Amino acid sequence: MKGISVVERHFEKAATLVVALCIFGYLAWDFLSPATFKMGAKSDVTPATANEILLQKALSVQKQQGGENTLEFEPIQKGVTQEAFAQKLNSNISAADRLPANTPSLAKKIILPDVRSLDTWYYEPHFSAPTMVTPVEWFGDALEAEATSKNEALQKFLASQPDANSLDVIWTRPVAHVDLKSIRNELVKEDKSANPPRLATVSEWRKNAIYFLDVVFERQEQKDDGSWSDPVVVPAMFGYEGKLFRDKKDLDSNKIFASMRGEKSIEKAIRQPDFYASLHGAGNIQSSTNSTSALPATAQADKKKQQVTEKKKEDLQTKEKELATLEKELQILGGDWTQQKEDAKRADAKKEADRKRKENKNNSNASSEPPVDLKIPQWKKITKDVIALRKIIKDLKSDLGIQSDVPVDSKAEKSAPKPVEVDADFIDVWTHDLQAPLGKTLRYRCHIDIYNPFFGKERQLVEKQKPLAKNPMISTAVSEWSSPVRVPRKAMYFAENGTVETNVAGSKSAMFFNVYVLKNGFWQKTDPNPSFEPGQPLIFPLTFKEKLGEDKNPASSNEIDSGWFVVDVVDDPNASPEKNRATLPGVVISRRDGTEKLEIRYPTLQKQDPDQSKLKNLVEEAKSAKPLPNKAG
Repeated sequence: MKGISVVERHFEKAATLVVALCIFGYLAWDFLSPATFKMGAKSDVTPATANEILLQKALSVQKQQGGENTLEFEPIQKGVTQEAFAQKLNSNISAADRLPANTPSLAKKIILPDVRSLDTWYYEPHFSAPTMVTPVEWFGDALEAEATSKNEALQKFLASQPDANSLDVIWTRPVAHVDLKSIRNELVKEDKSANPPRLATVSEWRKNAIYFLDVVFERQEQKDDGSWSDPVVVPAMFGYEGKLFRDKKDLDSNKIFASMRGEKSIEKAIRQPDFYASLHGAGNIQSSTNSTSALPATAQADKKKQQVTEKKKEDLQTKEKELATLEKELQILGGDWTQQKEDAKRADAKKEADRKRKENKNNSNASSEPPVDLKIPQWKKITKDVIALRKIIKDLKSDLGIQSDVPVDSKAEKSAPKPVEVDADFIDVWTHDLQAPLGKTLRYRCHIDIYNPFFGKERQLVEKQKPLAKNPMISTAVSEWSSPVRVPRKAMYFAENGTVETNVAGSKSAMFFNVYVLKNGFWQKTDPNPSFEPGQPLIFPLTFKEKLGEDKNPASSNEIDSGWFVVDVVDDPNASPEKNRATLPGVVISRRDGTEKLEIRYPTLQKQDPDQSKLKNLVEEAKSAKPLPNKAG
């Protein structure tokens, strides 16, 4: 074609080639780098992968449909649901036996007005009185100056005493025996025979425990005519002001539980408070709780039972330690001894000895080997001891109610479980009455304030029981009064002997006294015994044969004024035989405050005074006692 350029002649071919190349390149790129997309949890699934997954799912569905587990649907029956619904609409609504224990008030609002039998009533617990432990004990000691200086309330009390600079104190510790088992029984008690029936309180309301919010002791003072004064509540110990629940007004259940669970010292201060730090520990707890003679008969039995249980627990722990040690030794020897094991061990030892002899047969310098010590007697003895210990441990666990998985005649592969702690059936509670009036005869009684499980649960109670939710405490009944206890003064004096004036020239009436003084935490007896004639005041010089402890107050007086004087020395009609009347007369004393009160003290009777006997023992103990390290300032 003439006049047409080469480009124009081949343009169509070139364009067709370029388009073909583009299509081929796109197909090659798509094949080499396929597009990805998200499928289920996967975000980079290619079409080929998706085809494989769908194929596997299809094959799985086909397999299930072709198997024996093909689902079969029951045919739908027309009108069945409608008929069942119509029956329920026409049926009577019957009340449940009772509502859930925690929603009676709510239920009362939503249940039909004529349904009143659904109200939930609860049994109201009544706790029996604790039992006073008799006799009530008194103690004497000196407070530690350093610890006392940190207790402002205690310092103020000491400063108000006649001997303000002295740290010597006398106090009583009344103790009461509380039956925890009966308290637990009351808290879970119900009365189905009542109208309406009373259910047991919900355990969650009291956190399934017994909480003592207060232990209240009261005392009475005996008057001169033998009658008793009005009861006075023994104050809380100095330093506990504001800490105990009796001093708090804005209580709620959450605060009570938080305090009792978060700070164990509060519960201890309520139930069994420790006395203030003292030089010689005279008020140690063991002194009043280690004797069962002061408890009533039932309490003695309970306490003895508890002591036996504690002893068995201690024995169990000791025996388990012994068993563990012996079993280690036994394993080294080859386990429990049996005759078969002994024969096998002897045979092995013989083979070993023969082998060594053959090795040394051609060795002329080889010394003969000593016989092999198989320790058979020791092995037998340890096995016998282990079997005996296993039997003892099994019996102890059986007595304590602990299940044992250790056979008597086999080795225990695992250590034996520790004894399970069982809640005590009783507890002793006490207080320290530092404000007990000295020189007076007192008696005590007690009641316990226990956390009220209904407290703060007004919305869960029926209208007539809502008053139960007002008070955080339920008090036990009040105990009987304890037997009287005479609290000593810091100086006690007892008529010892004397003489009565006769017609003999130079004879005079005089009276000697045994004088006991609490000084530096120890009871000490003055030496020599002071003597007094009629008309003389009873002022006792503080002279001691030996010095006990360091005097914390050197500026204190060297004599004690009793406030009395000798009126006369008279014959003692109680003295027997007759000759004792000459040396054991009675003494008439009177107060110097003008009250004209007279007392007659006879040595024959005062020698039998239980307080003087106790003071004599305390003086002897003080002589042999080693004072604690001096912490007083």
